[in-house]
Amino acid sequence: MGFFGGRFISIQKRYTSKNNIPAAVEYSEYTDGYWWSGVLEQVENITIDPITGYYLATFEGNLYKQ
Repeated sequence: MGFFGGRFISIQKRYTSKNNIPAAVEYSEYTDGYWWSGVLEQVENITIDPITGYYLATFEGNLYKQ
């Protein structure tokens, strides 16, 4: 695993129960011809989507080129 060219990312995930929301998630994506991955920590308050009723949690952190 290489740690070159880290970049900040923020994602939002939805959950059916507030109890299922983790403190952090592992996240990977394929962008610009490379795999990027990292551990993103939960930030901000958890909100509820008024249309679907799902709990929305925001996770932020750095991704690193693999």
